[in-house]
Amino acid sequence: MKYPILLTLMFSLLAGFSLAQTTPAADVAVAYSPLYILKGLTVWNNGGSASVAVNANQCFGVAGDFGGYVGHIPQILSGETYMVGPRFSYRKLDNVTPYAQALFGGSHFSESTGGITGGGNEFAFALGGGADIGLGSTGKFALRLGADYFGIAPAVPPPLRCASPPEPDSHPPTPSPAPLLYNPSMDHHTVAAISIAGTCLDVLGSLYLAYDLLGGQHGPLRLLTRAVTYSVVFGIGYGLGLGLFFGLATGLATGITLSIEFNRAARGLPHFSLPWEAFFSALRGFAFGAGLYQSLGLEFAIAFATLITVGQVFAYTRGMRPALDYVASRRTRLSRRQFWGTIRRTIGYIVAALICGMLAHRADHAWSFAIRVGLVTGLVTGVGITVNPLIEYYADNLPERRLGAFGIALIFCGFALQSLQYWLALFDVHLI
Repeated sequence: MKYPILLTLMFSLLAGFSLAQTTPAADVAVAYSPLYILKGLTVWNNGGSASVAVNANQCFGVAGDFGGYVGHIPQILSGETYMVGPRFSYRKLDNVTPYAQALFGGSHFSESTGGITGGGNEFAFALGGGADIGLGSTGKFALRLGADYFGIAPAVPPPLRCASPPEPDSHPPTPSPAPLLYNPSMDHHTVAAISIAGTCLDVLGSLYLAYDLLGGQHGPLRLLTRAVTYSVVFGIGYGLGLGLFFGLATGLATGITLSIEFNRAARGLPHFSLPWEAFFSALRGFAFGAGLYQSLGLEFAIAFATLITVGQVFAYTRGMRPALDYVASRRTRLSRRQFWGTIRRTIGYIVAALICGMLAHRADHAWSFAIRVGLVTGLVTGVGITVNPLIEYYADNLPERRLGAFGIALIFCGFALQSLQYWLALFDVHLI
């Protein structure tokens, strides 16, 4: 069987009883679930999904998931998925419940162009996980952040049958749309990026295994934990809204610079001097420009990076810093000043994108793109600030006895990502 490679990233609101100290009998989740199809070209599908999980005990449950998606390639591509399988949860953390799942079932994808529709039913599977972050004190609602690696196996075509040659016809038959979705291929750049990510996880896991050798509680792992966590949070958010490469570039720059500033705040030290804060702003601005360079060109990228760098430096001079109202807590929090800071950041990025569009002579869809940049930035910033107390608390209270197990888990994840290239060869997925 041959597997096209798909990736789904999901945000959802969980309705259930999900306190870390108790085990809910069941939970229900409704999600906005965009779907990336990575196979030579990237196809973006918007969609939604709903899932129900029944928990047998504190760790094990059975989950069922149904999703629907639609996109353009430029043909209209639509599909549904329906899967069920085991889910494993870890419920010993306060306000956060990590989980992993393996779902199996079916899918139906079809392409439509010029009034002609073609498609079929296929076997489907999804491997992934995420975390439920509790909202409020009742424990009945949570925000779910998750990602799944999703694959399908096209149905075996019917056997060929011998038939008499057709009679000549002056009207050639109308060609059917090419089955683009079922072409088992994947971009070799994507495979390389996944393998590099696996290597990075191996290195990170080795560092956690060597926790004592690296200085224990006073070593660099707390800063590293912050950098990795913030890079993942902001990278996923920006990648969902503005593309995979944009998410990778901005996630790394944002995660590294924020971790340095928060690490200083956690030690009770005063904030960095303005030249250092300007340097951090320039790094983030450069990353934003690099992320937009591929799609919008060099002029737009330089103008946007310059404007947002200047805007961030101005915000620093007005006391609006990432560590504003800093607190390390087991509860999520968004203060009034942080809320209004997020609103100003959203408006500022919208204005910057509009100005850059005019300077770079890219007036096509300028308003829609500017609003998209601003809303994505605002939403990701808001989510990052809200979960910031949790990240800071666990970075300052790393459970030493569990670091070895965590390091081993990271190494296994890295091994799985690095082995993807061999699985592609095993299932005859062509690299292009």
